[in-house]
Amino acid sequence: GESNLSMSDVCRHLTLLLAHLSIEKCHLLGYSMGGRTALSFAMWYPLYVDSLLLESASPGLRTTKEQLERVEKDTKLAERIRRDGVEEFVDFWEAIPLFSTQQKLPQRLQQRIREERLQQSVEGLATSLTSVGTGTQPSWWSALRKVKQPVCLIVGKDDEKFVQINDQMANEFVHSECYLVPNAGHAVHIEQPDDFAHIVQRFIHKNNMEKGI
Repeated sequence: GESNLSMSDVCRHLTLLLAHLSIEKCHLLGYSMGGRTALSFAMWYPLYVDSLLLESASPGLRTTKEQLERVEKDTKLAERIRRDGVEEFVDFWEAIPLFSTQQKLPQRLQQRIREERLQQSVEGLATSLTSVGTGTQPSWWSALRKVKQPVCLIVGKDDEKFVQINDQMANEFVHSECYLVPNAGHAVHIEQPDDFAHIVQRFIHKNNMEKGI
């Protein structure tokens, strides 16, 4: 496959996948980087999207200065992965404040998440940082009002940075609902899976009912 995919490449590939599956329209759900991808997809290919569900996502960085700083930081992190390997990176990743609430999860579940992270390849991790990292991605802050579809924003109440971001996003979208999930950090679907599933199912069902599906 191709390496160094840009965000526009990833979104274009998603249109090919939907065509392959004969899906004309979908409710698109994305988590974190996947949320930024889902938002980019909705911006570039709005006709495919019935509604948009964004979990712990952001529209990117607001200023060029912030973007350049993030690119520099991610480039250094990619070099570190190539130099020290996946396990060292996973140790570092698990210790960042963004994932601190995951330390409350049952040990068995933490182990499963760690094993999944360890399955990643050096090149895959490094390339995702330099090709589709936050700094290289388009900033959608000034374009959020263009999204006409209903938007569901889901964020963990303990994820302070993203609570703030999602509060600002909710003010920009034309039709949005924002859900703050108690006792959850960044990965709401892992930390409170029942609440997460309930929010997603209710939102999609409601929008299908309104469309008469």
